[in-house]
Amino acid sequence: MQKYTEAVVAWLVKCQVIEEQEKELYCYAMESYILFWSPVIFVLLLGIIMGKVKESIFVIIPFMIIRKYSGGYHAGTIYQCLVLSCIVLAISFAIAVSIRFSIGLNVALILSIIIIWMISPIDSDNKRLNAEEKKNMACKTRGITCGICGAIYLTWLLGKEQLAIDLTIGLILVAALQIPCIPLILSKRRPKRHENCRFENEI
Repeated sequence: MQKYTEAVVAWLVKCQVIEEQEKELYCYAMESYILFWSPVIFVLLLGIIMGKVKESIFVIIPFMIIRKYSGGYHAGTIYQCLVLSCIVLAISFAIAVSIRFSIGLNVALILSIIIIWMISPIDSDNKRLNAEEKKNMACKTRGITCGICGAIYLTWLLGKEQLAIDLTIGLILVAALQIPCIPLILSKRRPKRHENCRFENEI
């Protein structure tokens, strides 16, 4: 993937669309764009195939919005990221369309909210945050999480159980992908094996 983005950027430089010194920035931007939209497109395709487009949208929305500010686990390479994204989202979508809004799901939701509330934002060498940025990210993460939690119970009270389940699974997914970073947070160190905890929208 990287060589293709580099080839496109090199072509843009050759055509004098961008400057030579901007190559690295545009390569990063293109990869981020691909990584952002690939999971969304994949989940939408799953929804189309299964005839559950609305469900697929409501699963991905909480994940994409909250993770932007909360951070979490990120695969080491772009290929690993794409593969893991597809696998994890496919599993999440399959779960969302096959379960009920039960006590167990409510417990998982509450635990997920606690995890997101307590450890977000996840700082790392990939994106260092100062105290003010951390406070800002934490407020946004908590506010959005509370908003989505409110939407979950509102849709459930209105009899839209499937939408409540979809939103719940999306929120649980955010917390699940923060769990691998907990040892990093507890140890207050950044060993090499934890470099995958990043502020990225992608898995």
